Amino acid sequence: MNRLCNKSAGTSLFKAAVVAALVIVLTGCTQQLAQRSQNNWLKSIQAQALHKTSVQEAGGPLQGEVTTVLSGYLESTSIGELSGLAASHKNPDVFWAINDSGNRPELFAVDKTGRHLQTFSLPERNIDWEDLASFRHEGKSWLAIADTGDNLRRRSSSFLYLLEEPVLDQPVLQRGFASAATVQPSNSANAKPVAAAAHASRELKVQATIEFAYVDGPQNVESIAVSAEDGSIYLVAKRGAKSSLYELPLVFESQPGQITAKLIGNTTGLHWDASASWIEQSLGSRFLLGPTAMDISADNQLAVIANYRHVYLYRKQPGQAWSAALRSKPQIISSHRMSQSESVAFSAGGDFIIVGSEGIHAPVLLVQ
Repeated sequence: MNRLCNKSAGTSLFKAAVVAALVIVLTGCTQQLAQRSQNNWLKSIQAQALHKTSVQEAGGPLQGEVTTVLSGYLESTSIGELSGLAASHKNPDVFWAINDSGNRPELFAVDKTGRHLQTFSLPERNIDWEDLASFRHEGKSWLAIADTGDNLRRRSSSFLYLLEEPVLDQPVLQRGFASAATVQPSNSANAKPVAAAAHASRELKVQATIEFAYVDGPQNVESIAVSAEDGSIYLVAKRGAKSSLYELPLVFESQPGQITAKLIGNTTGLHWDASASWIEQSLGSRFLLGPTAMDISADNQLAVIANYRHVYLYRKQPGQAWSAALRSKPQIISSHRMSQSESVAFSAGGDFIIVGSEGIHAPVLLVQ
């Protein structure tokens, strides 16, 4: 009997090893194909004009003809798994960036071309940091880091870390900002080294830690946004075109114990644009249309959701709550072929949207 059990256990382990090896091979092939598709797409661009669409609604930013342009490439090799971007409201023309799981708990300052300005560390573990939001409240500038990634949907707790925005060191600010022309493309042997000042690291203090769970069980969430006006944090699960929407109260003190994220509906309006192939629509809808990033503009009027193929714009109607607006059908304002786009943010002034992707020296896009 023991011999039979040992044989059965050995067979099961062998099968598991074979499956794991196949997953690794397929993942590697998929990543290579995505990288090749991205590079071919970027090479085909003329004069860096990537995509144009017409926005019909009157009034407000991002009106008329909206164009997506290649702004630059991530300068620092330390930002290889970009998972979140957020505009700084304290440092003009600066964006904050984070990496996802397996990386150090660090916050990076970059400009809109991808130039690396400074690095800060946090006294928290990066289990799977998947998004980042910035907002203002009572005259102060805040950041919210979302440790909410859970591909296997097994986590009993997720975390949000709230902290006040730091001010960049003066020597860093004196470096100025790069133009798109000075930033080198992905995998380029001519990529310029990052100045030593960009590596200077200070540890930041977390003001509040929010531990929470979802009312309907573990979720893989890569998209969060904060509306200080609503006093709410919004989260979107990564589950295809129809993804669950959740809401948490915005608090500025650590809460005793775990709180529950309330389910407020689904994103029913995520869709393909006319350029999508039937293969993508037939086989890739659940994976490629799943939300990977989100943001709400500083004036609380616009929201953006990004995934692996599109950038969607939402406009909140007068008197409408975001819980309702995010369930409506948005407008596709940009389409792309970046290999793994998992970050999006409005500029501080709301006049353009920045879009990033994972990868060493990955491209940075502006939708404006």
